[in-house]
Amino acid sequence: MLSFLIYFSTLLYSQDSHYWSNQYGTSGALLGGNVVGGVNDLSATYYNPGTLVLLSDTVSVESTNSFEFIFLKAENSLNKNLNLTQTNLRPSPSMFAVKLPFFSLKNHRLAISYLTKTDFDFDISGNLISGIQNPTYNFVSEEVKIITHLKEIWFGLTWSYSLNKNLGIGVSNYFAIRSQNGRVQLFDGEFSLLNTGNSIAFMEYNYYNVRLLWKIGVAWKMNKWNFGLTVTTPSINLFGKGNAGLTSTVFIDNNTGNPVSKSLISNYQEGLSSEFKSPVSIALGTKYTFDHTTIYFSLEWFDSVHPFHIMNPKNFIGQSDGKEYSFQSLFTSKNLMNFGMGIKHIFSSKFILYSGFSTDNSYYRDKSNNSFIQSTWDIFHMNAGGKLLYGNFNFTFGVGYSFSLNYFRKVLQLPNTPETLNPENIDYRKIKGVFGLEYKF
Repeated sequence: MLSFLIYFSTLLYSQDSHYWSNQYGTSGALLGGNVVGGVNDLSATYYNPGTLVLLSDTVSVESTNSFEFIFLKAENSLNKNLNLTQTNLRPSPSMFAVKLPFFSLKNHRLAISYLTKTDFDFDISGNLISGIQNPTYNFVSEEVKIITHLKEIWFGLTWSYSLNKNLGIGVSNYFAIRSQNGRVQLFDGEFSLLNTGNSIAFMEYNYYNVRLLWKIGVAWKMNKWNFGLTVTTPSINLFGKGNAGLTSTVFIDNNTGNPVSKSLISNYQEGLSSEFKSPVSIALGTKYTFDHTTIYFSLEWFDSVHPFHIMNPKNFIGQSDGKEYSFQSLFTSKNLMNFGMGIKHIFSSKFILYSGFSTDNSYYRDKSNNSFIQSTWDIFHMNAGGKLLYGNFNFTFGVGYSFSLNYFRKVLQLPNTPETLNPENIDYRKIKGVFGLEYKF
């Protein structure tokens, strides 16, 4: 039972394995984030720092907020009749950026920014009660609950310099602060004429980590065309701490009063050093304007991350059986490419319409036994909305819809048994409302 719990727990820890799940900026949020080659607001600090110095308007403060409704259902999670579901309504990750007005050197611009790179709450549960009317008096009860929260925020300082009126370069220096905690609870009980058994187990962890990374950008304007190139460096680990714990009890009785199997295993380790790594990525983008319409296109390639352990808890000896057990905290990712396009149409001097589409592939590496990835499905994002221009204020509003390919790529093999759980069906949907504000002076 313990070996099953350890494997099951590590498979169901966290749900985020995507790089393009969030879009930033009053325009970028509605264009699907496809603005590497043509960002026109302070989200340039994230999408392409080289563009900051080329901004034609005087936007100095920008904030974007949104709310999202998420529905997730996993079928055949532990048993063919045990399904796990989650619904969640909450604020969506946001961005805030300010251009520094006191930095007035010729051809230079400075800005500071804050963005929520990842903010994922996962609280999913399921239960199964069966066999109540079974003539053999078999009774089975199963309950699973998985809770995890993953958050990563970036604080950045951006410098941008214009080589000429059409060519800009820039770099954003980010401090990335990542924190994650989670708990998996499992109850399994069975009663029959032959035996009675139950098992109760949980596994939990928490950690935080601070690292450093840079995003370097080049932006070029040429008549109706704009082009952009960015390189995001691999992160440099600074420091972090974490804790991990595991408890499992198993009891099986053959109804003679004498237990035939029982065990107790418990261990908790504190003050563990933590590490996290993010890969190098290269993004290309362009935009083309004709009449009152602009078309955007972006793609970004992400390198893989070789396997490493976020924490390294020591192996421990089970109290009841004297066997050695270990925690799993493996993380790895595969290389991938995302792409998308967006369209902007100016209806009048007071109203602009936006739409966008983008892919968001999972970086889960097949058969990797990755301890901190569960969301192995690929996602598609669609966005649409508008911008109202009134005096020194621009108001943005819109809606986004995301969905998955409804496929779970992990094949779960229960240790010490011949049984294999086939790939599971995943139904993932997200609806997001976007609200943004720009102020010019």
